[in-house]
Amino acid sequence: MIPFWKKAPFFRLLLPLIAGIVAEYYVQPSIQAIMIWVLLGLAFWVIFHKLSSFHKFYHSYASGIGIHIGLFSLGMACVMCHELRFNGQHFSRYFQAKTIYCIRIEEPPVEKTKSYRSIATISHVIQQGSKIPVNGRCYFYFQKGEKVKTLQYASLLYVHKIPQPIPPSSDTASFDFNTYAARQGIYHQLYLKDNDYIMKGVDTSFSIYEYLFRVRSHLISIIHQYISNPQYAAVAIALLTGYRLELDRNLTQMYQSTGTIHVIAISGMHLALIYVLLQFIFRFLEKSRKANFLKELVILILLWLFSLLTGGGASVIRAVIMFSFISVGKLIDKKGSVENALAVSAFFMLCYRPYLLWDIGFQLSYAAVLSLVIFMQPIYEMIRVQNPLLDMFWKMNAVTLSAQILTLPLCIYHFHQLPVLFLPANLLAIPLSTLALYGLLLLMVFSFFNQASFYIGNIVEWLIQIMNAFMEYLAGFRFSVIDGCSPDLSEIILLYIMIYFLFSFYRKKEKYNLFGGMLTFFILGLLQTFQFFSR
Repeated sequence: MIPFWKKAPFFRLLLPLIAGIVAEYYVQPSIQAIMIWVLLGLAFWVIFHKLSSFHKFYHSYASGIGIHIGLFSLGMACVMCHELRFNGQHFSRYFQAKTIYCIRIEEPPVEKTKSYRSIATISHVIQQGSKIPVNGRCYFYFQKGEKVKTLQYASLLYVHKIPQPIPPSSDTASFDFNTYAARQGIYHQLYLKDNDYIMKGVDTSFSIYEYLFRVRSHLISIIHQYISNPQYAAVAIALLTGYRLELDRNLTQMYQSTGTIHVIAISGMHLALIYVLLQFIFRFLEKSRKANFLKELVILILLWLFSLLTGGGASVIRAVIMFSFISVGKLIDKKGSVENALAVSAFFMLCYRPYLLWDIGFQLSYAAVLSLVIFMQPIYEMIRVQNPLLDMFWKMNAVTLSAQILTLPLCIYHFHQLPVLFLPANLLAIPLSTLALYGLLLLMVFSFFNQASFYIGNIVEWLIQIMNAFMEYLAGFRFSVIDGCSPDLSEIILLYIMIYFLFSFYRKKEKYNLFGGMLTFFILGLLQTFQFFSR
């Protein structure tokens, strides 16, 4: 039993970075305070290296303290770089009457109930005839009509209305769109009628996103061509491209209630399936070192393009970074641990986008993989099965159960519900969605052959029909989901502490771990009882 911090030494560097991100987000210290932390860490590091070898041995903790303080400061600096209060060139600094805003559409407008919505970057403002470069993104809502249908990615517009701050949510129980948008670096929104903006063509400069949007539109059109049922086509589109706007709200709720929402949301599971498929396709290039290098390079390029095509969600980027480390390790004959690759990917993702720490997809993705790494093998070894088919069936159950252990508290906290039938639902949904995904990839390859594509499309539609019918059947049970769960953050932390104590007792059989688990369970019960009587 190797300790976790030995298998994942990078995890010790991740913790102070996260602490710095949290401290900057909630405390918001000044730049002077951050500089003091940086100098303090530097002082520890310098003092340690000035010591003699004898004193270095007995005071080795000084170097560690300096490194941790430095990483703590790095976390604060990463958040500071994304905060509005430190952005002197944000367009909100130039709010004046008779100002013209030059905007660039960053994603094709999406139809909503009463308008079209898009995210756009404001690159310049024109004040008194002067063109001033600015930055910042904004939500734009366009009036429905024929004019908005001509907008596309990279369309350039001139707008004369002043963007408005996104108002905070008045209902504490509802989704806080203001906080969500701020974590995406967006603080303003604007509704535009047809006469509020002037179109100035399209930005023709090279952008990989433009080609990815075109590829996604082409893939969606192929799916609609060979899968006739709109509901099944929407699931197929979500499976292949991550585009979920065509999904029916009731269908999404049905998958969420059965604990299989990860099937129709592009995640690390989909990327893993594609990675395994690509390894199988390009296995003929393993004959020499140069050919093997070419194979890994091609696979990595395809994986990164797929992750960008699907929108670059936190779980997908996490997976593609991990696979990148695995591929590089293969090329240099260095086999690293999954735990360490997980910590490294989280470290670099948080350095680039620190607000991912509050992203639900980021949290669930890392919790699921960490849960698989920690619990899968112990759960699988609890039951020994001799029959190969039954052993495979039990292994699938073990994977599903282990992935739920660390993700379940987060699901209860964020979604306020507990899916009861997640085990039978995943036993059918995972193999069916895997076959459907491979079928969709095959459909794209044979899309030029109408006859072959017709049969492949029918098979994929049939697989999705079975999956939807089974999810609907399970969701129909009154006990399929427990609603009304509303734990606070302290209870979720206690739940994780209880999981730690009970799992440690299972592995080590030490009495104090059992006592710690029972005590934590008792405290949780007291908190729930107190909240019940308070309500």
